Amino acid sequence: MANEKEKNHVAASVLHKVLEGERLAIRAYNSSLHKIDDESIQKLLAAFQDDHKLIIERLKSRMRSLNIEPKNKFGVLELIDKAMMEVSSIVGLSSKDKDIIEKIYNNEAKGLQKIKNVEVSALDAQSQKLIKRIKTINTNNLEQLRDLLS
Repeated sequence: MANEKEKNHVAASVLHKVLEGERLAIRAYNSSLHKIDDESIQKLLAAFQDDHKLIIERLKSRMRSLNIEPKNKFGVLELIDKAMMEVSSIVGLSSKDKDIIEKIYNNEAKGLQKIKNVEVSALDAQSQKLIKRIKTINTNNLEQLRDLLS
């Protein structure tokens, strides 16, 4: 029984870290989308934002199926990242699409790296599959952002 409780604690920790990262991504898109001049790029970025929203819903659903209540409040790292995003938007974020896309790309790359650093071996097979799918979606989006910058 204690082993099951320990596994659940590990799963909660891992899934909450991924959830925090996805929430940060949505906030980054929220603060950037309206600054994009090119409508086709704006639509593409909105689609990426929708991917993050869907991922959040899947994470929450998976967590609930494991009897883990998703946290709605900010973690310490999330608060720091949020403050940094707000400061960067005040301190002369260029309205040029390429500069905005570059900032989004850098945030996505950091987020993907955090997900890749998460230890999933202690998770159940279904949660591992979900994390793998999240990595794939975020990697594909990152590649498309990189293509926009080329």
